[in-house]
Amino acid sequence: MLGPEMKSTGEVLGIDRTYAGALLRALVGSGLALPPPRGRILLSIADEEKDAALPIASTLQNMGFEIFATPGTWRHLGDRGIPASRVNKIAEGSPHVVDLIAQNGVDLVVNNVAANASAYSDGFRIRHAALESGVACLTSLDTMRALLLALAARENARVDVCSLQEYVRPRVAVMTQR
Repeated sequence: MLGPEMKSTGEVLGIDRTYAGALLRALVGSGLALPPPRGRILLSIADEEKDAALPIASTLQNMGFEIFATPGTWRHLGDRGIPASRVNKIAEGSPHVVDLIAQNGVDLVVNNVAANASAYSDGFRIRHAALESGVACLTSLDTMRALLLALAARENARVDVCSLQEYVRPRVAVMTQR
């Protein structure tokens, strides 16, 4: 049961027979707007995280997502054979990344911030535009990796609704046999 502390912090519970399925249910339960299959993802990745983002971008591409990227991220992906559409930084003028988000041009934003004032300011504007447009915005590559597991589970999802007792019955049976 959700207690008042859990409700006030927005905690959710996702139960499934697999980790990925439980994660999918928890993300949906938390209200995260999952990108549709073959949706559009914007990547704006800090320089120090670009290499770590490569497997994520590759997986997104393999899952059929269309990738948009800010210039540095776009160049890094392209140099490693991962196609993406380039989107102007805010300082480069319109149409730029905030315009793309505001015009419902993407279904998910991944934006982690570099440790400089310009990137911090742009990151704030990107995240704010995502919030105003109702687009999910992730700021951590770890969260994005978890989302990839959930998205893969969604592709293979069997929507079974079970009671909590049905989930724990096999465990209870094993424990009583000991």
